[in-house]
Amino acid sequence: MKLSDFFKDHWLLFFSYFLLLFLFFLFFFMLRVELGFLLLFLFSFSFFGLFWFGYMFFKKKNFYQNLSEILSKLDQKYLIHEMDLLPNSWETQKLVEVLYEVDKSMKEQIKIIY
Repeated sequence: MKLSDFFKDHWLLFFSYFLLLFLFFLFFFMLRVELGFLLLFLFSFSFFGLFWFGYMFFKKKNFYQNLSEILSKLDQKYLIHEMDLLPNSWETQKLVEVLYEVDKSMKEQIKIIY
């Protein structure tokens, strides 16, 4: 997973976060809050937002990198759902469940055919 792919998937969240940050900044500016506080607010919340997005990116990147490495080492790739994929979020847990259900469905279809 590349950072550009992550940004394409989460552009609305990025945009919303920084729009909200700008609106808060504008609100405080209109209240004539001193400049030092405004800059501290802007930099601290920008840093927090970038740290949070970075954490989300690396969390997803590590999961999918782990998934790719496990898949490349398997001779029988259809057994990927049997491996310990270590899902680290609701989204990745659902992906693992989908893989399991797809395999289960495939096995049922094979039983019907044979």
